[in-house]
Amino acid sequence: MKVKIADLILPNGSTIKEATDFCMADDRDCDNCPYSSLDACYMFEDEVANIDVEVPQATREDGSSTYKKVYICSPYHNSNTDKIAENIRLAREYCAWAMRTATGIIPIAPHIYFTQFLDDNIPDARSIGTQAGLALLKDCEEVWVFGSMMSDGMVQEMATAAQLGKTLRFFTVDVIQEKDSDQQTVLIEERGVEKGV
Repeated sequence: MKVKIADLILPNGSTIKEATDFCMADDRDCDNCPYSSLDACYMFEDEVANIDVEVPQATREDGSSTYKKVYICSPYHNSNTDKIAENIRLAREYCAWAMRTATGIIPIAPHIYFTQFLDDNIPDARSIGTQAGLALLKDCEEVWVFGSMMSDGMVQEMATAAQLGKTLRFFTVDVIQEKDSDQQTVLIEERGVEKGV
């Protein structure tokens, strides 16, 4: 899909093309510019207003050119604050691994996103986050489950995925302490694929 920059709307409701036409006029008066209330000056060269912008497309392993949303299912909640920090670190590793391993994957991990602004220790906030996460799960093609410990939230996510007929993929995870360093490496292996029921 191509988007013409000239068609984009500026914060004041005008188009970039209108702003460009004003700026490119021979008698432009910057002191009286109707676009001066914007945070930036829109003085463009003539050709800028008609540039085609390519929206990035990934080529997946199956040859299609759309991204595949994959729901990342891993533990979050724990009474131990240090364990929560470790769960967040691991979830980030799983997302990075998913993007590095498979072309065209967008990992969806609401438990590391929603907890930035919802307090998981407040039942109402946790419920809102859980429901929003399940809504995101519905839009994903697959659910990737990491680790061998299953939290209550993970069980709910897997049950929802199965009800929706989503493919569940299970991965074992080994965390290895690197020698001469505080760095940890996450090794991930797929245990098997299970089609949702």
